[in-house]
Amino acid sequence: MTDSTIPSTNPNFVDSLIHPQAILIRQLLTRTGRIELSRILIDDEENILQAVDSGVEIESVYYAGDEIVSNELKNKLSTQTKIYEVAKRTTKKIFENDKITRIFAIAKTPKPIGLDAIKNIQRDMVVLEDVSISGNIGAITRTSLALGVGGIILLNTEHPDIYDRRLIRASRGYVFVLPVIATTTDTFINYAKQNGLQVLVTNA
Repeated sequence: MTDSTIPSTNPNFVDSLIHPQAILIRQLLTRTGRIELSRILIDDEENILQAVDSGVEIESVYYAGDEIVSNELKNKLSTQTKIYEVAKRTTKKIFENDKITRIFAIAKTPKPIGLDAIKNIQRDMVVLEDVSISGNIGAITRTSLALGVGGIILLNTEHPDIYDRRLIRASRGYVFVLPVIATTTDTFINYAKQNGLQVLVTNA
Protein backbone atom coordinates (compact mmCIF):
# COMPACT_ATOMS: atom_id res chain seq x y z
CA MET A 1 0.00 0.00 0.00
CA THR A 2 1.38 3.39 -1.03
CA ASP A 3 1.64 6.15 1.56
CA SER A 4 0.26 8.83 -0.77
CA THR A 5 -0.70 11.29 1.97
CA ILE A 6 2.82 12.73 2.14
CA PRO A 7 3.99 14.47 -1.05
CA SER A 8 7.68 14.60 -1.87
CA THR A 9 9.89 16.02 -4.58
CA ASN A 10 12.69 13.59 -3.74
CA PRO A 11 13.17 11.13 -6.64
CA ASN A 12 14.44 8.63 -4.06
CA PHE A 13 11.17 8.45 -2.14
CA VAL A 14 10.17 5.27 -0.31
CA ASP A 15 6.41 5.34 0.12
CA SER A 16 5.42 1.68 0.20
CA LEU A 17 6.34 -1.63 1.80
CA ILE A 18 6.77 -3.05 -1.68
CA HIS A 19 9.45 -0.49 -2.56
CA PRO A 20 12.76 -2.35 -3.06
CA GLN A 21 14.44 -0.29 -0.33
CA ALA A 22 11.66 -1.03 2.16
CA ILE A 23 12.01 -4.74 1.43
CA LEU A 24 15.77 -4.51 1.95
CA ILE A 25 15.43 -2.64 5.26
CA ARG A 26 12.95 -5.22 6.58
CA GLN A 27 15.37 -8.01 5.68
CA LEU A 28 18.14 -6.29 7.63
CA LEU A 29 15.98 -6.13 10.75
CA THR A 30 16.58 -9.88 11.06
CA ARG A 31 19.82 -11.61 11.98
CA THR A 32 19.42 -14.00 9.05
CA GLY A 33 19.04 -11.09 6.64
CA ARG A 34 22.17 -9.37 7.95
CA ILE A 35 24.18 -12.54 7.52
CA GLU A 36 22.86 -13.35 4.04
CA LEU A 37 23.30 -9.81 2.70
CA SER A 38 26.49 -8.90 4.62
CA ARG A 39 24.83 -5.59 5.43
CA ILE A 40 23.86 -3.83 8.66
CA LEU A 41 21.49 -1.09 9.78
CA ILE A 42 22.88 1.91 11.67
CA ASP A 43 20.41 4.12 13.54
CA ASP A 44 20.83 7.84 14.23
CA GLU A 45 23.16 10.34 12.62
CA GLU A 46 25.65 10.32 15.52
CA ASN A 47 26.26 6.61 15.00
CA ILE A 48 26.41 6.94 11.22
CA LEU A 49 29.07 9.63 11.58
CA GLN A 50 31.11 7.38 13.88
CA ALA A 51 30.88 4.61 11.29
CA VAL A 52 31.92 6.90 8.42
CA ASP A 53 34.87 8.28 10.40
CA SER A 54 35.95 4.69 11.14
CA GLY A 55 35.99 3.72 7.47
CA VAL A 56 32.73 1.78 7.34
CA GLU A 57 31.26 1.78 3.82
CA ILE A 58 27.84 3.44 3.89
CA GLU A 59 25.69 2.43 0.94
CA SER A 60 22.52 4.43 1.59
CA VAL A 61 21.05 6.87 4.10
CA TYR A 62 17.35 7.32 4.95
CA TYR A 63 15.40 10.06 6.66
CA ALA A 64 11.72 10.37 7.56
CA GLY A 65 9.24 12.83 8.98
CA ASP A 66 10.68 16.20 9.88
CA GLU A 67 14.24 14.92 10.10
CA ILE A 68 16.95 16.08 7.71
CA VAL A 69 20.40 14.78 6.88
CA SER A 70 22.95 17.30 8.10
CA ASN A 71 25.48 18.91 5.80
CA GLU A 72 28.22 17.43 7.99
CA LEU A 73 27.07 13.92 7.15
CA LYS A 74 26.37 14.71 3.50
CA ASN A 75 29.89 16.08 3.07
CA LYS A 76 31.42 12.91 4.53
CA LEU A 77 29.43 10.46 2.44
CA SER A 78 30.75 8.97 -0.75
CA THR A 79 29.33 10.38 -3.98
CA GLN A 80 28.00 6.86 -4.59
CA THR A 81 25.88 6.89 -1.41
CA LYS A 82 22.19 7.44 -2.13
CA ILE A 83 19.98 9.42 0.23
CA TYR A 84 16.34 8.30 0.44
CA GLU A 85 13.33 9.95 1.99
CA VAL A 86 10.92 7.54 3.66
CA ALA A 87 7.29 8.47 4.20
CA LYS A 88 6.58 8.73 7.93
CA ARG A 89 3.76 6.22 7.88
CA THR A 90 5.82 3.84 5.79
CA THR A 91 8.64 4.07 8.33
CA LYS A 92 6.26 2.91 11.08
CA LYS A 93 5.16 -0.01 8.90
CA ILE A 94 8.73 -1.00 8.08
CA PHE A 95 9.88 -1.15 11.70
CA GLU A 96 6.59 -2.39 13.20
CA ASN A 97 7.49 -3.60 16.72
CA ASP A 98 11.19 -2.72 16.38
CA LYS A 99 12.48 0.65 17.54
CA ILE A 100 11.55 3.28 14.96
CA THR A 101 14.32 5.60 13.84
CA ARG A 102 13.97 8.70 11.67
CA ILE A 103 17.53 8.72 10.30
CA PHE A 104 19.34 5.50 9.54
CA ALA A 105 21.76 3.95 7.09
CA ILE A 106 22.61 0.67 5.41
CA ALA A 107 26.30 -0.23 5.44
CA LYS A 108 28.49 -3.12 4.48
CA THR A 109 29.30 -5.32 7.46
CA PRO A 110 32.85 -4.50 8.64
CA LYS A 111 35.34 -7.32 8.15
CA PRO A 112 36.09 -9.54 11.17
CA ILE A 113 39.12 -8.69 13.29
CA GLY A 114 41.31 -11.65 14.27
CA LEU A 115 43.06 -12.25 17.59
CA ASP A 116 46.41 -11.38 16.01
CA ALA A 117 45.26 -7.74 16.08
CA ILE A 118 46.02 -7.82 19.81
CA LYS A 119 49.74 -7.75 18.99
CA ASN A 120 49.35 -4.18 17.73
CA ILE A 121 47.31 -3.01 20.72
CA GLN A 122 49.46 -1.75 23.57
CA ARG A 123 46.64 -1.29 26.08
CA ASP A 124 44.53 -3.63 28.22
CA MET A 125 41.60 -5.41 26.56
CA VAL A 126 38.17 -6.13 28.06
CA VAL A 127 37.05 -9.75 27.60
CA LEU A 128 33.34 -10.59 27.92
CA GLU A 129 32.29 -14.23 28.10
CA ASP A 130 28.76 -15.33 27.21
CA VAL A 131 27.30 -11.82 27.44
CA SER A 132 24.27 -12.01 25.18
CA ILE A 133 22.33 -8.80 25.81
CA SER A 134 23.25 -6.36 23.05
CA GLY A 135 22.49 -3.28 25.16
CA ASN A 136 24.88 -4.43 27.87
CA ILE A 137 27.69 -5.08 25.42
CA GLY A 138 27.12 -1.67 23.84
CA ALA A 139 27.21 0.11 27.19
CA ILE A 140 30.42 -1.72 28.19
CA THR A 141 31.97 -0.80 24.84
CA ARG A 142 31.14 2.87 25.37
CA THR A 143 32.52 2.82 28.92
CA SER A 144 35.64 0.93 27.86
CA LEU A 145 36.50 3.57 25.30
CA ALA A 146 36.08 6.30 27.91
CA LEU A 147 38.47 4.43 30.23
CA GLY A 148 41.14 4.05 27.54
CA VAL A 149 40.75 0.32 26.92
CA GLY A 150 42.43 -0.98 23.76
CA GLY A 151 39.57 -3.15 22.54
CA ILE A 152 36.84 -5.67 23.34
CA ILE A 153 36.95 -9.46 22.99
CA LEU A 154 33.55 -11.16 22.90
CA LEU A 155 33.72 -14.86 23.75
CA ASN A 156 31.14 -17.19 22.24
CA THR A 157 29.62 -14.38 20.18
CA GLU A 158 29.50 -14.49 16.39
CA HIS A 159 30.76 -11.66 14.21
CA PRO A 160 27.33 -10.62 12.81
CA ASP A 161 26.06 -10.08 16.36
CA ILE A 162 28.64 -7.35 16.98
CA TYR A 163 26.65 -5.12 14.62
CA ASP A 164 23.16 -5.70 15.96
CA ARG A 165 21.45 -2.28 15.73
CA ARG A 166 20.67 -2.36 19.48
CA LEU A 167 24.35 -2.84 20.29
CA ILE A 168 25.37 -0.04 17.92
CA ARG A 169 22.88 2.34 19.56
CA ALA A 170 23.94 1.42 23.10
CA SER A 171 27.60 1.94 22.21
CA ARG A 172 26.85 5.38 20.71
CA GLY A 173 28.58 4.13 17.58
CA TYR A 174 31.85 3.41 19.39
CA VAL A 175 31.62 -0.24 18.35
CA PHE A 176 33.06 1.08 15.08
CA VAL A 177 35.86 2.92 16.89
CA LEU A 178 37.19 0.25 19.26
CA PRO A 179 38.54 -3.04 17.84
CA VAL A 180 35.91 -5.68 18.70
CA ILE A 181 36.93 -9.31 18.27
CA ALA A 182 34.53 -12.26 18.33
CA THR A 183 35.92 -15.70 19.14
CA THR A 184 35.39 -18.73 21.39
CA THR A 185 36.60 -19.19 24.95
CA ASP A 186 38.88 -22.10 24.03
CA THR A 187 40.40 -20.26 21.08
CA PHE A 188 41.11 -17.20 23.21
CA ILE A 189 42.62 -19.17 26.11
CA ASN A 190 44.89 -21.10 23.74
CA TYR A 191 45.95 -17.87 22.02
CA ALA A 192 46.67 -16.21 25.38
CA LYS A 193 48.83 -19.15 26.50
CA GLN A 194 50.75 -19.33 23.23
CA ASN A 195 51.45 -15.59 23.24
CA GLY A 196 52.15 -15.11 26.93
CA LEU A 197 49.20 -12.82 27.57
CA GLN A 198 48.28 -12.08 31.17
CA VAL A 199 44.60 -12.82 31.78
CA LEU A 200 42.87 -11.44 34.87
CA VAL A 201 39.52 -13.02 35.72
CA THR A 202 36.89 -11.18 37.76
CA ASN A 203 34.28 -12.78 39.98
CA ALA A 204 30.76 -12.09 38.78
